[in-house]
Amino acid sequence: MHAARAPRARLVSPMATRNPVERQIAGVEAFLDFWSLKRALILGAILFAGWWTGTSIRATRWFVGMLPAALHTTGLATVGNDATLAHHLGLALYKPCGGATFSLTRGTLAAIERDGLAFFDTARQPRRLDYPRPLDEYAPWRETPVPEQWTDNGMWLGLYCMGWASSRHDIYLTARVRGSYYTTMRNMQLLVIPKLGLAVLTFRGY
Repeated sequence: MHAARAPRARLVSPMATRNPVERQIAGVEAFLDFWSLKRALILGAILFAGWWTGTSIRATRWFVGMLPAALHTTGLATVGNDATLAHHLGLALYKPCGGATFSLTRGTLAAIERDGLAFFDTARQPRRLDYPRPLDEYAPWRETPVPEQWTDNGMWLGLYCMGWASSRHDIYLTARVRGSYYTTMRNMQLLVIPKLGLAVLTFRGY
């Protein structure tokens, strides 16, 4: 005859060995730990979103400040660049590129249509007054097409880094034909495209 097998020991969780009050307290502690972590994650997300929004606002203000005062915009701007979080934290080794597009007011577009290139005689000084050092003037304005070196390898760098493939493609095409106006300053290019109702400011490193 075979010896009777000893009954297997049942695995009992530590929670089950506690009395009801201890189990309730442990449940409350676990609940609080979960919500503490969730609150920390939510707070972190809010802080990051606030920081990113502030960075975007500062970038938009910088672009607006680089426009000549003669170019009145509707206040609408679209900014795009290849800057990463590492750039904003000062950890990236290369300088970003990109640009911004602004919708011009009807009055500005009507004045450009009326005066043509002469409109831009007084549109060479950036409107920003709080820059750490005196800003250069833009070069004398010219009518498009832009120089061949801008487009001989496709889009020039600042335009390429802006993103929004459809919009930048339209800008690229109109910059290569007559009917628009452009100027430069250091590492920036500024175009006014009446056909699209836009002012386009691009940069390559800053």
